[in-house]
Amino acid sequence: MSADVNPSTSRCATEVSAVRQLGHRQVLAIVLPVPFARKLKRQDIHDFEQEKGMSYITTAERVGLEKGSAKGREEGLLAGIEVALRIKFGQTGLALLSEIRQIDDVGLLRTVLDSVPHANSPTALRQVWRTPRSM
Repeated sequence: MSADVNPSTSRCATEVSAVRQLGHRQVLAIVLPVPFARKLKRQDIHDFEQEKGMSYITTAERVGLEKGSAKGREEGLLAGIEVALRIKFGQTGLALLSEIRQIDDVGLLRTVLDSVPHANSPTALRQVWRTPRSM
């Protein structure tokens, strides 16, 4: 590793993120400030990964992983809602999917899924996302 860029001893390597469960793999990421990260050469990164036994994840990769994880949660919830609607209300319930797919709040999608078993009708379920939520 070059003398002027050493993430293991540099004060620039200040933030170590917590271990996160991403899919079935645990990742320990060191987040470096942008000016420092720009100085790193590909070989420096490779050497550091080998030395520390962990992968260096760029900010763009981290953001991509987080977005992918959020998208996966959203898709999973939508799939669960579709199944629940089909079981509870049949074709009438599936007609709500076009509205539900417009929801981009994962928390609200979770609430919709949790509400399906208790809803008496598709119209009653629709109130879950049409009623303003308090923050």
